[in-house]
Amino acid sequence: MRYLTVFSVLLVGAGLAASMTATLSYFTRYSMFDALYGEIDSTLYLRITAMTPFEKAAIVCGIAAVLVGIALALARLIGALRSTNA
Repeated sequence: MRYLTVFSVLLVGAGLAASMTATLSYFTRYSMFDALYGEIDSTLYLRITAMTPFEKAAIVCGIAAVLVGIALALARLIGALRSTNA
């Protein structure tokens, strides 16, 4: 059962890393081009500051990995509690 704990911790860590990296990437790019608002055409500004498909996918997959990791940790906890009560 120890492998399940390690796997869930790795999933949660990887999910948090992926989500935070994508979010920080978006915020960094947005803050770099924020000063251009009103200086360039609004459609170009919106296209530059929009979230890329990679960032969207990384955030969604990261959140999914965190949720799966938490579910595995809860399953292991319930399994451990049942085995000690039996």
